[in-house]
Amino acid sequence: MPRPSLPLWNSIPAAALLGVVAALAVATIVPVRFEPKPNPLGIVSVATISGYPTQQEMFWLAYGVGAGAVLTWGIATALSRWTPGPRRQVEIEAAAGAALCGYLVLPSPIREAAALAAAGACVWRSAISHSYTAPIEAPVHAAPATGSGRATRWLLAAAIVAVAVLRPRIWLSAWNVTNGTPDLALASDDWGFHSEIGQHLAWADAMRRGEWPGTDYFSLYGPLMTLGLVRTWALLGRSVASTTLYFESMSALGAIAAMALAAWHLRRRALALLVPCFALPIRGRYGLGVWGLLFFSYAIQSGRALPMFAAGATGGIALFYSQEFGLAFLLCAAIGLAIAGALHTRLAFLGGVTLVVGAVLSWLALGGALEATLHDLIEYPGLVLAGFGKLPFPAIVPALPLSLDELFSGKTILLRLGYATITTYAVAFLLVLRVDRIRPGSFVLDLRRLLHELRADPRRLGLALIALYGLIAFRSAMGRSEIINLVQASGCAGILLVVAIDRSLDEVRLSATRALGVWRLAGLLLFASAGAFLQYSGSIFVRSGLETVSALHALASGSYAPRGDPAVARLTAWVRQREIPESDILFLPSHPSYYYLTEHVSPIRFVVGQHMVTDAHRRESLDRLRAHPPRFIVWSPQSMALDGISHETYLGAEIMRWIREQYVPLQTQDRSTIFERRPPPGGEPKG
Repeated sequence: MPRPSLPLWNSIPAAALLGVVAALAVATIVPVRFEPKPNPLGIVSVATISGYPTQQEMFWLAYGVGAGAVLTWGIATALSRWTPGPRRQVEIEAAAGAALCGYLVLPSPIREAAALAAAGACVWRSAISHSYTAPIEAPVHAAPATGSGRATRWLLAAAIVAVAVLRPRIWLSAWNVTNGTPDLALASDDWGFHSEIGQHLAWADAMRRGEWPGTDYFSLYGPLMTLGLVRTWALLGRSVASTTLYFESMSALGAIAAMALAAWHLRRRALALLVPCFALPIRGRYGLGVWGLLFFSYAIQSGRALPMFAAGATGGIALFYSQEFGLAFLLCAAIGLAIAGALHTRLAFLGGVTLVVGAVLSWLALGGALEATLHDLIEYPGLVLAGFGKLPFPAIVPALPLSLDELFSGKTILLRLGYATITTYAVAFLLVLRVDRIRPGSFVLDLRRLLHELRADPRRLGLALIALYGLIAFRSAMGRSEIINLVQASGCAGILLVVAIDRSLDEVRLSATRALGVWRLAGLLLFASAGAFLQYSGSIFVRSGLETVSALHALASGSYAPRGDPAVARLTAWVRQREIPESDILFLPSHPSYYYLTEHVSPIRFVVGQHMVTDAHRRESLDRLRAHPPRFIVWSPQSMALDGISHETYLGAEIMRWIREQYVPLQTQDRSTIFERRPPPGGEPKG
């Protein structure tokens, strides 16, 4: 089936540039001020401690996307009255680009004057244009085949790149699994091992013991993430190595999905291998939604029920693997099916979702954990919105004018990447919907025509859903405004940028539009550089390749010999030598890895101190400790203080007071302090 491209002339690129300028200009004069919200839940984060009003981010996100879209729509419909030729169109878009650049880097009021002048030039060059008729040229490309054989080959190529280049630790993890590397040889005395990996080790151990999420332990994520690790242990053995291999493989699968989804929408499928240069890393949580989009895109194009069933099942898995990204995909799929789904595909999708969701809910109900698990799954996104783990998102208006010296430096990478990502999604959505053809005077008729076009062109609908998924997932990233979470939300932006490059190359191949194609290619590369896509993800791609070469060389030469941190080994040995009952020791503040290494059980539900998000969580933990106080508390403060907030602040004054009253220092083990419960009146503590 041919893949129709967007018409040569549409006014959206220039209008989007001017729309961003207009939206920024309005934001600088809008008298909107926010006061910090009360914090009755007792959430501890940078946002709550500093009094940062978290609600302003949602307001400005809605304003930026909404006002920017409306302004772009209005400008695009005005400019679309004229039909300039390709060279004149380059001049128009260059003037619009100059307006935006001037507004970003020039001081006020020079920036306003320069932006107005450039915008005026844009309108003037449009208005003096004459009607243009493109010469008839032979097609420069044929639509690629959509058969399963070719798709499989591209999927295999993406897999090779993802595994061989993007995830160097897969090679090391596989070697560690096959060679039985001891857990302590892979232990490091840092946040990444103790908390990030340690929490999964502790949760998987709990599930293996027959414990249940919600009732016996608290998990930030859905139960299928932990269940997948437990099943991996059943196949490869319970070890740190198999745990690392599991999560590295899930991330590799996410990268495979992103490249395969891009290839599905590309005429030059080799360009799909560029996706990691614009979006890396892609974690498994985000990648499951991308897999769902891949199955959905194929199903909506082919009309087949089986891939749509797979899309529904993937959505169900994603929902109970990481709820926010699973929900984002299910919302996108529901919209897509409402627009273009046939009865049999809708039933197939519903069947896939129902099968997985029904199985998971039945499993939880049999364990008596249904209500508690659903409570945690639903509560967690609300806690994020209320400020859990919240870092203030960088505001662009106070940062203006941007310094040219710092424009491409690491100091502004979070600012640039955040706004470039959201701009990519919004502009891609407007381009796919062709908002320049939706007239206010005939809005209903034009909307019906648009829906008909989307039904007739499933690939165009698929691109719209990619942008929508990225847009929804971006809100999740804002809940934790740090670079790694923001990069994860840029996965779909990388796909869309590669698709835009592919479409620009179409214009380059035609002699009549070559200048426009070259211009747009240059503009895309400049945007990717200024927006920090290449600076961050591209550098990771190169570094990952070098690390893969280094890892393979170390394995081949026999020089790879992990030794682990001796401090972790000594503390683990101290606990094991004393034959302490399994729930008679508490590791604080965020060291769940020790529960795994020593085969002990946390006496409270929260294996990571920072996961006691609310005052209610802290009271629950304190009540459990008072009822069954452990004999020992191991305090290891060398672990990273999350976001610079002290461990004591996260744990709360009551818990810290209880520890001081009930425990005395026994000894210092390297950088950890071991506390023992005070003898009760009239005798020594048992054990």
